Amino acid sequence: MMNWFPLILVPTWLMLILNIVLWPIFHLGISKITLKTPDIKFKKDGWLYRQRKYEDNGAFYEKILKIRWWKKWIPDGATIFNEGFKKKNLQGTQKNYIQNFIEETRRAEYSHILQIFPCFTFFIFNEFSIAMIMVIYALAFNLPLIWLQRYNRFRFQRLLKKL
Repeated sequence: MMNWFPLILVPTWLMLILNIVLWPIFHLGISKITLKTPDIKFKKDGWLYRQRKYEDNGAFYEKILKIRWWKKWIPDGATIFNEGFKKKNLQGTQKNYIQNFIEETRRAEYSHILQIFPCFTFFIFNEFSIAMIMVIYALAFNLPLIWLQRYNRFRFQRLLKKL
């Protein structure tokens, strides 16, 4: 199976350029598309956003992943395009704002899930082992951001119930 890769032979210099240039294009392009996705798509916890049993109302993220320790080092992606909903710091406790915050965690989670899929592109012009590094990169970059969105959403859903 690994003899099939790369699917298309390209010079090493081109492979390096593609590996370096494509990721930012994928990340920024998908982010921009999800910013333009209608808000209605993120109003409810559908199948994708629904809490799973193992998440234990956020305890999985606090106790197992120790998210409170490392979340402060995650930048707010809304600052990249200087548009979108900034989620780094809470700006208020009004019900409407909290509901909007929850919806924007769904948008961000959706964006980061989509940003994993382009990793398969790298199988086209890379050796299998290098393409697998790209898969690992996609997961290592996006999973913590997905976890952070889910963690925050569950916290703010509890807060919204109290309000």
